Amino acid sequence: PTRRSSDLGFGPVFATRTKMGAGAVAGLSALRTVTSAVRVPVVAIGGITLATVAAVARAGASAVAVIAAVNEAPDPTLAGRAIAEAFLLRNAESRKVRPSRRART
Repeated sequence: PTRRSSDLGFGPVFATRTKMGAGAVAGLSALRTVTSAVRVPVVAIGGITLATVAAVARAGASAVAVIAAVNEAPDPTLAGRAIAEAFLLRNAESRKVRPSRRART
């Protein structure tokens, strides 16, 4: 049978107000290092806002887990769409610039 890989949670990428005791902020550089080193999808978490989600996507995260960016937005649906758009744009850019992961391995 085919085995599915698990996602890897990574964070906090930035300081977060929603989870006390989340640990030290890791930052985008550490996120980039991890996403380059593993072959499983990396879900970034911690302090991610609509202003930073594109940078998180460009750092290699496969997805984000957000609370405040959606719950505190004037239009949560629009916020969710903006987050999805950051990943769609990153995926489109990576197809233009870099060979696929399969080709690099």
